[in-house]
Amino acid sequence: MRSIIILILSINVFAQNLTVTVDLKNSNIDDVDLVDNKGRIIPGSGSTKIKFKVSKKRLKNSSISAFSGGQYVGTVGKVQGGKLRFRLSGSPKDSNNNDLDKFTIKLKPRATGDSYVATKVKGKIFTSKGSVSISEITNLGLNAPSSQNFASATSGGAQDSDNDSVPDAYDVDADGDGIIDIADANLDADRDSGTALPFTTLFLNLNNTLNWHINGALDQNDIDAVIGGENLFSIAFFFNFPTDGPNADLATTITGGRVVCGEGLTYCDPTSAGTAVYSGFSEGDNSIKGSLWSDLTASGSPYSLENLQLGGGGVVWAGAVQPRVGTNQFRPGDSYRVDFLNASGNVVARRALTLPPYFVTVPALRAFNTTDNDASNDVLVDYSNTSGPGMNPGSAIAVPNVGGFSGKLRLNIWRLQRLSVQPLESGDYRDFGHLNYGVMINNNSGEYSCGELYEALSSTLTENPSQGTGGSFKSSDGALLWPLVDSADDYEPSSATDSTTIGNNTISLTVDLTACRIRNGLAPGNHQITITAAGADTGNGSNRAAQMLWVNIP
Repeated sequence: MRSIIILILSINVFAQNLTVTVDLKNSNIDDVDLVDNKGRIIPGSGSTKIKFKVSKKRLKNSSISAFSGGQYVGTVGKVQGGKLRFRLSGSPKDSNNNDLDKFTIKLKPRATGDSYVATKVKGKIFTSKGSVSISEITNLGLNAPSSQNFASATSGGAQDSDNDSVPDAYDVDADGDGIIDIADANLDADRDSGTALPFTTLFLNLNNTLNWHINGALDQNDIDAVIGGENLFSIAFFFNFPTDGPNADLATTITGGRVVCGEGLTYCDPTSAGTAVYSGFSEGDNSIKGSLWSDLTASGSPYSLENLQLGGGGVVWAGAVQPRVGTNQFRPGDSYRVDFLNASGNVVARRALTLPPYFVTVPALRAFNTTDNDASNDVLVDYSNTSGPGMNPGSAIAVPNVGGFSGKLRLNIWRLQRLSVQPLESGDYRDFGHLNYGVMINNNSGEYSCGELYEALSSTLTENPSQGTGGSFKSSDGALLWPLVDSADDYEPSSATDSTTIGNNTISLTVDLTACRIRNGLAPGNHQITITAAGADTGNGSNRAAQMLWVNIP
């Protein structure tokens, strides 16, 4: 064996606090977290030997998460009989069955492709409770649809809802239903672990749209230019501390927050000035927008969060940044620790999260129709013609103002793509299913839903109620901007490049834009509209990707 686990005998068998040391030497692992059975991170100290001091109560059923190059790579455990035992015992014992109050775990080098980190263990350090078959441990916890039934799995507890060895904080599919968390309406964003999902935004015009289906392929350089470009793509961190409930004191105690990235993530490397540029929020401090994120030190440390005054029942700490790197450096699995500090600079709360597979393209208009809901009358969009219909105000699509189709526009839309998660998924990209869709008329005075003005929905779409408080259709009053729900699963795009064929790669809808314009208090004329695809509401925001085009609305 290339490595061993060292068990140090107990000094005081009656001690309630234990010291767990994880030895990283020669393991190709850079860092580890100890995650307790409530999903909370227990602070560690050291570099090549990470020490955690923890009570027996919190140690019981806790787990150790491992990281390399700033990315989550898997859970530490003992391999036995084709299974990984990854939960720590609350009463660890050595091989002679003596109680331990401190022990050291030495990691084995992780084999290429493994989504876990193995140890050689003597004694009772890991329990058999909650062990998982090695074959069922997948990259980032992304389970294939219907591969496992975790609907009634409660043995995992709050830190690992689907018992796949990946803690909820780092699991992109926490409930194991095959739907990525950011698109899963059945998943509570604020799980018992208190984990908040980061969310991304990507907005492109019709004339610079990226989508696999336009040419039956994608150019990686084009994607990287968008993901790493200026004012196109951003990632947001958003945390709300309630002013009531059992942890209400945190809302007034916290005076600053910071994001701590793993070394190797060039956009937020803690050892240097990262490339990420702060883009902020409309409700935030305009003076700091455009600054390097590493220069923001409101918390006393780089990569600080901003205190947003949003009202409501909580105190918000948040940050939105443009990574300014390509997809080879901004990768699903990038892990973040978020520290919240009090006036003395002490960490009083901590969160952990991982970057899920994010949108790398936007929904793309395949065809439009100003005549009727008959697909045979659709007009295909020519993306090679930058002066074509919808590309700019001078060539706006004319919505009819007479006849039975007056005020209406039919849209046939290609789904957007994300990167595939290897090795579980084939191909380079996946069409993203289970997203929510909506059409909005851009309006500087606010965002308004066109809900209840849709018709002729394609087979996978259903419409949710969209009215907010008092029957308002304004998002600030709680109106739902994207009420159309797509039931399609994620899938590898077809190899076919025939854009005249309507397959399962599109959704279709018709929207009454004139009625929406009037309801929003807008004048007739040229307007820019957005076709938005959004993930599930995380409680703090939704992943969004949108295509913007010009229409003339009577």
